[in-house]
Amino acid sequence: MAIIKSLLDNDLYKLTMGQAVTHRFPAIWMKYKFKCRNEDITWTPAMAKRINEELDYYCTLQFTKEEIEWISKLRYIKKDFVEFLKIYRPQREHVKVVNEAGKLEIIVEGPWFLTIYFEVPILAIVNEVYFEETVIRNRTSYGLQDLFKDAELRLVHKINLAKKESFLFSDFGTRRRFAAYWQERVIEKLTKELPRNIFGGTSNMYLAMKYNLTPIGTMAHEFIMAGQALEGVTLASSQKYMLQAWVDEYR
Repeated sequence: MAIIKSLLDNDLYKLTMGQAVTHRFPAIWMKYKFKCRNEDITWTPAMAKRINEELDYYCTLQFTKEEIEWISKLRYIKKDFVEFLKIYRPQREHVKVVNEAGKLEIIVEGPWFLTIYFEVPILAIVNEVYFEETVIRNRTSYGLQDLFKDAELRLVHKINLAKKESFLFSDFGTRRRFAAYWQERVIEKLTKELPRNIFGGTSNMYLAMKYNLTPIGTMAHEFIMAGQALEGVTLASSQKYMLQAWVDEYR
């Protein structure tokens, strides 16, 4: 079963940055590279194969009519960008997976306005594949049901703390999630148990649409970083240049 089943299973700020990039920087060529920060992890051929298969499937997805209608209702998304999203589909040739001596390398390269959407789904895929291979399949006496039972207990404890302390928070867990199933379970329970003045929403667009939540997010540091490499823009003025581009797009 596929890990990413919808192009909306992504963070909102990839969409808002995507609109700005499509309008302001359509000719910029980008290259991203995945880096595993845990140096002691060995990535098996089976993991790399599964990641490739997941990316194959991801690159067959398109936004559905229902998803396009939801996006079009976001007040800051422009009509011409919605028309672009109707025909957008991730291109498989833009992403390559290499596994040499147990070291995983994922490289995304292509036009910025087409490749910007890969980051979060790739990280979600890598995380879930890793946990499936190292945590779920290696469990014997302590099975998967026990794992999620413990997770439920921790979730209930945290919800009770949130009710007691009464602080506002939002979910930004897509790229770091244990599994798509578990993130949705968390969102479902938070939505039922907490009022909107405590649980403010989620950055995950698919879950925001499904559970009628506020989608949360503005931009990521990717947008500012790109400005540092633009031809004709000095490093000293790059942040001001990119922030001005953002203001010109959204006012």
